[in-house]
Amino acid sequence: MSAVRMVAYGVLEMKHKESPASLWLSEQSPAEQERLRQEDFERDQLRKLVKDELSQYGLSIVRTVVPKGSTFRTRMNQHTLYGQVQGNSLFKLRPVLKEGTFRECCEVAAKLLDELDAAQVPDVKT
Repeated sequence: MSAVRMVAYGVLEMKHKESPASLWLSEQSPAEQERLRQEDFERDQLRKLVKDELSQYGLSIVRTVVPKGSTFRTRMNQHTLYGQVQGNSLFKLRPVLKEGTFRECCEVAAKLLDELDAAQVPDVKT
């Protein structure tokens, strides 16, 4: 079973980062620091697995970018699922398929991947 489908069906779950507590690592105990680093590592590995699988199909999932004054930042627990590249060689764009939590994006991606896989199966009747 693929990583996208495992997240969509609840086999794998990405824990939300509750607060930017990692900014004050010096004020926390070493055990707490290690736990936070381990959670960050697991979150990053799960994101990487899903991103690698989606890139094989031409899709992309990233954290949602929002403006902050004259700069930009990413939202902590919000993701955006982008479709396959469309347009000509001069102006390419990706349609936004879903904005929401990581799991919601993976559910939409799993349905789309199922459709893409079904389209690849050769028709035996002809």
